[in-house]
Amino acid sequence: MLDKFLGKDHKRELEALNSEIFRLGKENEKLRLRLSKREEKAAQDPAKIQELSEALNRAETKVRVLEHELSALKDMSTADDSPSYSRFTLSRRESLGFTEKILLLAGNYSVRACYLPPDGLSDLTEDFLDERMRELSESVRSDTGIFFFYEPENDPFFFFAVIPPFSVSGISGRIPAEECAGHLMDSLSGRRDISFVCAHAGSSFIGLASEEGFLSGKYIETGVKEKHSKGGWSQKRFERLREEDIKKHGDKVRESYEDFIRDSGLIPDSVVLCGEPALSEYIISGIHNSGGGSAPLIKKIIDAKPEKHAGERIVKEIWSSVWYRIV
Repeated sequence: MLDKFLGKDHKRELEALNSEIFRLGKENEKLRLRLSKREEKAAQDPAKIQELSEALNRAETKVRVLEHELSALKDMSTADDSPSYSRFTLSRRESLGFTEKILLLAGNYSVRACYLPPDGLSDLTEDFLDERMRELSESVRSDTGIFFFYEPENDPFFFFAVIPPFSVSGISGRIPAEECAGHLMDSLSGRRDISFVCAHAGSSFIGLASEEGFLSGKYIETGVKEKHSKGGWSQKRFERLREEDIKKHGDKVRESYEDFIRDSGLIPDSVVLCGEPALSEYIISGIHNSGGGSAPLIKKIIDAKPEKHAGERIVKEIWSSVWYRIV
């Protein structure tokens, strides 16, 4: 993928990506239709519905990756002299491959690197940090820090930032590019155990995972009233009842999470919160505030929604990284 960002002729690549995205969009529609029909027979053939659901998830993931590449190429073709950022998300495997290409470049060019820990930006001196690094760091939220890789002689030909899936301890500021890339690769594939809470009103998924992938999980569903928009006293009363339903759901998920972790016997290195931020924080805060948890909390935005078979997709997105090309 790196050669796509460094190329000069984008027109043919843009046309090919647009064509591929259109084709995959049509394919996804067919998969959704088949999935809808299969869901009616899920009780008789659960293996088939799981297989079709996984195929749809793979197709949707491929479309998102292509859309990110298309967006990045469009940004390059229309870039002006003002600083800007093109954002794209890569899976763990894709991020590892991208980082390996950065390492190859580092061996032949004067690639520099820097890591800003989640709470370390204020400790860096004014003359150390590139202004674009500061702007990006202040515009994005990261519980896991930010890696920067750049080649000053060809700037902005090569200037990338990445928010890793997990933070790195013991390093801060400018370090050799090879060492920095090694820490990034450890964040992507190093040994670790995590728990996660993907919370939505009425439906949530809790689970355990390691660097090997999804381990186990549990889907929790409760009744929550739909949103109401008639206005007046009726709407206020309805919203109050809905809030009570959501709170009851959060309490049930918290209880299930505590039982789930206790029965697993696993002590997570970190807890990842995703889904609706306020609800996931409410669920986990009762445990941490009561002294029942001390693992670092990582808040992450993902596309996956909680459902019975969402565990593997949620874990894949948790281990993904957000990349920025700075121009």
